[in-house]
Amino acid sequence: MTQNEMVIEYLKANKTITDREAFTELAIRRLAARISDIRSLGYPIKTVMVSKPNRFGKNTTYAEYHLEDERRENGENR
Repeated sequence: MTQNEMVIEYLKANKTITDREAFTELAIRRLAARISDIRSLGYPIKTVMVSKPNRFGKNTTYAEYHLEDERRENGENR
């Protein structure tokens, strides 16, 4: 299974993925590159920037990728 396929399956199961999850769960280091590949295949993926405190109490910002409802993206009704 390719890295792109692993990310697609993870998104289908969990609806979201972060860089940390990609590394710890899938051993993928360059998630943004995989997301770019997957978008080029036509998957509707939205990027949400999240800010949360790290373990030292300082705010950190990271990308969280969401697999959107493909029916809505294609203009179809639910």
